[in-house]
Amino acid sequence: MLRCALILRLAVLFSLVVLAGCVYQEEIEFDENGTGRMRIVFEQPELNLAERAVFAAYKKNPFNRKDMGYKLPPGVEMIEYKEETKDKRKFVYVTYKFDDLNKLATWKRDDESDLIFRGLSLTKAGNTWVFKRLAKARDKEQSETFEKHFSQSKITLKITGPGKLVVEESNPHRIENENTCIWEGTFPKLLGGTDGQGTHLKAQYYAGSPLWVKVAIVVVLLVIIGGVVAVLLRKKPKTPPTTDAEGASGVAKGPA
Repeated sequence: MLRCALILRLAVLFSLVVLAGCVYQEEIEFDENGTGRMRIVFEQPELNLAERAVFAAYKKNPFNRKDMGYKLPPGVEMIEYKEETKDKRKFVYVTYKFDDLNKLATWKRDDESDLIFRGLSLTKAGNTWVFKRLAKARDKEQSETFEKHFSQSKITLKITGPGKLVVEESNPHRIENENTCIWEGTFPKLLGGTDGQGTHLKAQYYAGSPLWVKVAIVVVLLVIIGGVVAVLLRKKPKTPPTTDAEGASGVAKGPA
């Protein structure tokens, strides 16, 4: 029991060490087939000696190369992993290529982190793609702890889809380049939501042809059909006119 309690305390302390003052950026881009890429940039202050001791004791780093690439599902590939330190801050860059974003969510379904992949979904109905990210609700004590320790954190989430963004069915904090939805905030506020009730981020894209394109196609087809009909009518042979001889003959053959 004492060992379990110690491990639990170390886990909580480690999470505070990792996320306090961190910057997390997540960018997802997918095409009309649902394939795409996810890029993660995680930034945190360099650890001091005490924090490194906790780090070593807990032996868990959610952003290490091994865990970020461990048993990836078929159709998902880690194409970049890089670490660097500059200005006394550590940066981790990770990029995945996927044929289905839901595979990443399934892969990390049991992960304890609220940050990575959890609650992601991408579905298609007809020509419309629907992206959702759900964050779980927390009790009052958890919300207060997160607000106390993670209020200096910063999170930016981006999603870029194909076609046209359906603004009325999306809820980004802001839109960039017409179809990139962006949500920004701190760890407790963005993912925790109001009073720890969780959040529901969503973006919808219409990947079919715009209405004006469909109308233009119909008009062009009608013009082509009309032209073909006109050509055919001009080429239709006419009945030859009656000659004078035939007319005279007709008179001669009439009744006396």
